[in-house]
Amino acid sequence: MRKKNELCEKAIDELRYCTGLTSALLNKEDELKEIEIKMSLETKESALKRLAKQKDRLAKEILLCRSRLGRFRRAMETLTDRQRFLLEHLYVLGSPALSIMEALCVEKSAFYRLRRETLSAFVRALYGVDPYGDAA
Repeated sequence: MRKKNELCEKAIDELRYCTGLTSALLNKEDELKEIEIKMSLETKESALKRLAKQKDRLAKEILLCRSRLGRFRRAMETLTDRQRFLLEHLYVLGSPALSIMEALCVEKSAFYRLRRETLSAFVRALYGVDPYGDAA
């Protein structure tokens, strides 16, 4: 049971992290453009080497961001609108469970069943493993 909870927690952390990753990616891409402009204006060899190192580091960071975002988006696309709503409101926005239940027009037991099914589907899409051992 511990391993299952760890997978769910890891997926929830990924969800929270990736919601801000899009803006970070755009910022990194802008920073890369700025470095390229600076390199085109720079004449000193030492400054060019420093800028080239910064450019290489940023290019690698951008690739990592794109890869992580791609995995996250593909996992989110496997969910229904209702499941995405639940994940975003419960784990990203921190909305109270009661307000989510009202918005989804479900009672407490249905809400917790939906949460379990949603987490299971999200973990399965992200990692290829069902944290609860349910049928896919």
